[in-house]
Amino acid sequence: MTYRHLIITGLVFSLICLFSYSFGHAEERMAGPNPVASKATATDQEKSVYRYRETDDRMGGSAKAKAAMQRYGDEQPVKPSSAKKTTPTKTVANQDKPAITPPPKDVSTNNNPAASDSPQKKSEQKLTPEPNDTRKTVDNEQQVDITNESEESATKNTGDDEADHNYVVSRDEKPSRVPAQLKVNYTTLESLGTLHNAAAGSLGIDLWDGSSRKDILELVNQLPSPRHYGILQRMNHRALLTSADATLMDNRSTVQPGEDFQTLRIEKLLDMGAYLQASQLFLTDQAVAYHERLARAGVQSLFLSRQPTIACLETKTMMVRFEGQSFWNQASVICDYLLGKMAGQTMKNFTDRPAVKSVIAESKIMGYIFDKPAYKITPRDFEDLKDYTPLEMALLVNDGRIALNKMAMQGIKEAPSHSIGLLMMYNATPGDLKLGLWHESIRRGMVSPQELGTIYSDIKLDSKDLQQAKGWITLPAYYQALSAARDKDQKRKIAHDALRLAGQFPPGTLSPFSSYIENLPAEGLNRDLIRQIARVGLISGTPLGAALERQLWNQAESGEQSSEDLYLAIANAALQNFSTEEMPKPAVFQELTGKLPETSKTLIFAVIEKLDMAGKLHNISDKEAYEKQDGLTHSTDYDYVMPSSGLMENLSSAHQDKRLGEIILLSAIALGDIPPSKVDPAVLAKVIDGLKTVGLTSEARELASEVITGLSTEK
Repeated sequence: MTYRHLIITGLVFSLICLFSYSFGHAEERMAGPNPVASKATATDQEKSVYRYRETDDRMGGSAKAKAAMQRYGDEQPVKPSSAKKTTPTKTVANQDKPAITPPPKDVSTNNNPAASDSPQKKSEQKLTPEPNDTRKTVDNEQQVDITNESEESATKNTGDDEADHNYVVSRDEKPSRVPAQLKVNYTTLESLGTLHNAAAGSLGIDLWDGSSRKDILELVNQLPSPRHYGILQRMNHRALLTSADATLMDNRSTVQPGEDFQTLRIEKLLDMGAYLQASQLFLTDQAVAYHERLARAGVQSLFLSRQPTIACLETKTMMVRFEGQSFWNQASVICDYLLGKMAGQTMKNFTDRPAVKSVIAESKIMGYIFDKPAYKITPRDFEDLKDYTPLEMALLVNDGRIALNKMAMQGIKEAPSHSIGLLMMYNATPGDLKLGLWHESIRRGMVSPQELGTIYSDIKLDSKDLQQAKGWITLPAYYQALSAARDKDQKRKIAHDALRLAGQFPPGTLSPFSSYIENLPAEGLNRDLIRQIARVGLISGTPLGAALERQLWNQAESGEQSSEDLYLAIANAALQNFSTEEMPKPAVFQELTGKLPETSKTLIFAVIEKLDMAGKLHNISDKEAYEKQDGLTHSTDYDYVMPSSGLMENLSSAHQDKRLGEIILLSAIALGDIPPSKVDPAVLAKVIDGLKTVGLTSEARELASEVITGLSTEK
């Protein structure tokens, strides 16, 4: 027994020693590359070191988060300069290698809480607002004017220009510096994505086949954030997130550091308010934040998608490479503050720290937050949010410092997508505003009905009794009851009961129940409720069942009210290629559409010409208006918005060569942010043709439906 005890004791002691040794080296990896003894080992370990920092640490975990809080919560992180410095001994092989090109100036961000703009706009960007820029805030319900007195100046990296990635130091020494710019395989980096198969929404590994890399980057830079056509936004998301073979792009020989496709995609997703998707792309396996611009966009995506722990782990590791730059100094101080509060530390004297004082000098709003526990801003509209920097918004959102009780809903349709995406992630949102944000995010295609359903599932309910659910909480209550039901009939009943609430809530908020519209009976539904249920289906891309469609056409033919029923019925027919049995006879259809404005009628017949595969309406004479559209396009009688001739030529070329990725990007740019009443029929017809050519027929139908639905709401 004594011998066995000795063996067990020895094994336990060995495990403890091994754990201590591993933990110590993990701490060293957080500060920089592991010291190695030879050039070959240095080359091999360089990749594994950064993979550990930039992938494993992203997984967070309570243990790592706790360690980070203990290290950085109430203390300043140890700067690399404070460690024992030695002169790295380069091997002979390294002496002949070219010097590392120092990274460009710190890429600043513009005023929206998204990533940096395209390279063409770098000179116009800034991190903090212009001097004398006043923003509305409140401290304990009192208004405070904030004026920034200084503008951030970009800082250069002052590393040794002759340094090389493959440096060697002895085992007991730490490197004097870590390269700000790392080696990277651009082909691997630009091929990464989060969508890998059709079931997930991937557009295929050959998405960019035959397209010029230069053209694709320029088109992504030009992408708008559509406010009228959700399907365009959803296609944009799919294109930017699809894992596709970058070697299929033409002209790949001119990749510049910091201007890679991965960085540009993340920045564009941030601008679109797709913060969670941007963070997922940044955290993709094999992704390396090799450049400051990519690292900055990734950290912003993590902060703005409310993942502060992972954002701070990334920030602390990046500080080794980017310390001294304003953005990273601010991010580091924000992490000290947030992690300190999460660890239960007192932040009473937080503003006395030297690093915090320098940050406060650059951002007064951060100073108010750090110094005053009750401080909050009270925006009255979305315009009041436009002047805050991404890091200021990250701090406001993650620390719960926005009071939205006075926020007006009137301007939500004109609000930028990045502001809507940000408030979508905010917990302390009043019910009415929450409903408006949910609806608007669905209408714009920022989230899908399935993703909104996931949001409903994550909301904690005080009671599962549907009879007790009141106000906005009714929708999560019904969705959770639907998910919990096991019997198909029970699921159908719950979903139908939820859809009958369409008159009480915005259509987009009921989109998670839209898949049950097809078998919803029309009995007991009044005219207005049928109209509202139709809007739920149209905003979700789900056509009505036969019973509801027949009733909607009957309402359109009765003509008792406005033409809203007719627009909705035609939009619903577009989702089904105008081929259902409930469609009226051509003569009746011609009579109904004859009452519409000429611009609307021309647009509708442009859609019919492209989607009426069964030929049910091809003999209607009014389609001559569409056939003569080239003349109408330039007529002073029509207020169409026409894209540039060069863009339309590119769309025709991409159509001819079936370049899928280009067609998606060009379609979004061609229609841009043009409201339905100003869409040129020729442009819409060409976009529909292009989408059909590359197999996106369902998306073409949905786009046509959205355009026609939009006509019903415009004056």
